[in-house]
Amino acid sequence: MQVFNGYIKILKKSIPTLLIYVAVFTVILVLFSNTSSNSTTGTFEATKVDTAFINNDEDSVLAADLKDYLSDYCEFVDVGTEKEELEDALFIRKVEYILTVEEGFEQRFLDNKVVTVDKRSVPDSTDGVYIDNMINNYFNTLKSYYEIMPEKSLSELCALTRDTLDETASLNLVQDKTDADSESHYQVFYNFLSYLFIAGLVTCIGSIMVVFNDIHISRRINVAPVSNRSVTLQTMLANLIFSFVIFILMIVMSIVLSPSKEMTTGLALHILNAFVFMFCALGISYMVGSLLKSEKVIGAIATVLSLGLAFLSGAFVPQYLLPENVMKVARFTPNYWFVCVNDRIAEITTFTQENTGEIFGYMGIELIFAVALFCIAVVISKKRNQRCE
Repeated sequence: MQVFNGYIKILKKSIPTLLIYVAVFTVILVLFSNTSSNSTTGTFEATKVDTAFINNDEDSVLAADLKDYLSDYCEFVDVGTEKEELEDALFIRKVEYILTVEEGFEQRFLDNKVVTVDKRSVPDSTDGVYIDNMINNYFNTLKSYYEIMPEKSLSELCALTRDTLDETASLNLVQDKTDADSESHYQVFYNFLSYLFIAGLVTCIGSIMVVFNDIHISRRINVAPVSNRSVTLQTMLANLIFSFVIFILMIVMSIVLSPSKEMTTGLALHILNAFVFMFCALGISYMVGSLLKSEKVIGAIATVLSLGLAFLSGAFVPQYLLPENVMKVARFTPNYWFVCVNDRIAEITTFTQENTGEIFGYMGIELIFAVALFCIAVVISKKRNQRCE
């Protein structure tokens, strides 16, 4: 195991650089996670619209009930009854909506005539549309009851209308807030992990492969009582063990930083996807190390490759925001399919055989990339060894 031991000695020199990448990765991840968490922690809360209610139909049961109904949606503001006062209040946004009930309003309704109320609101205001809908719902329901039950008094009809409109449907959340925050965390974490895998493995493994491929080291290995096959196997074993250690550390970090520490189907699929992508990153690292001749350029190559592939594939910027031309190019990288799997997992709330089939298909594409990268790296390595001989 001389080659394996030599690998470990060379690897120790790359550990500080790897730790820098891990530190940068962790800082970026925490910043993005906090931003994502802050943007999703708010819950929906209905707000009341500042409204001026002018009732010119005194002692009207209908007008009083309408105002009582709208009190759930409006904050009534007293701004006077004069036209100029109302216009000024609307102009300075003291109120968003003005509702005026004209004299004889209730009687026209009882006479089965068309009834309207004078409505004014801030131009292009969504609040105005909102209150309009509430008023229309009220009168449409009231009119239906009046046509069906003409024998009932107006007070009884208003009570039936309010009971109908006050009915609410219960809502059961399929995914609670903790689970949603946790899944959002895993999506961000594992998308960013593609950057760390490429940057860290190319820096460390690439540097080691450059050392082993040095013409002087290669010639000494060739004359040593160790076969080329043994050298290759020991090198691959060391690369695999090192990559697996990094993989385990990242999985532990993802769980520690997650709001929920439970093992779910989504997390298991994220881990499996990261494991598959690890071989792609390992293949890229092996190929880069076989191509380069100097350790000095490894850092630059690792930075360009990791950041370029991360931005191109949608790891940093969501794929739906990227131009179609960029996506067409990104499909020829394993990072693209890795991010596709993570995004697809985040979209699924209930995993079935049908919706997971697409996920495993994308993982299969990643494996094809990994095999192709290793084959290319082996061919390059053999040609280099032949030159050294």
